[in-house]
Amino acid sequence: MDKLAILETGGKQYLVKPGDVITVEHVQAEIGATTTMPDRLSSRTVTATILEHDKTKTVRVVKFHNKTRSYRRHGHRQLVSRLRIDEVK
Repeated sequence: MDKLAILETGGKQYLVKPGDVITVEHVQAEIGATTTMPDRLSSRTVTATILEHDKTKTVRVVKFHNKTRSYRRHGHRQLVSRLRIDEVK
C-alpha cells in the first residue's frame, strides 16, 4: 500500500503504482522523456516515462434540427499520451 499514489493530469485522477501503464490526455513532452508529477494526497512525487502519443477512436458528433431536414455530422479524435509509471517516492 506504500507505493500507491493518486496522480492528477488533464482534470482526471488516476490511482497508480510503479510498473503501471496508463493512458492520459496529451502531455507536452517528447517520447522517451521522463516527467515528474506531484502525488495528489501526500508530498511524494511520481516519475513517469512517455511511451507514445496517439489519438483515441473517432467520436461522431451529429447536430440535428427537427422539421428543417438539416443536420451536420463530423468527428473528433482526442490526443492522448501513454505513460509508464517508473517510481513513486
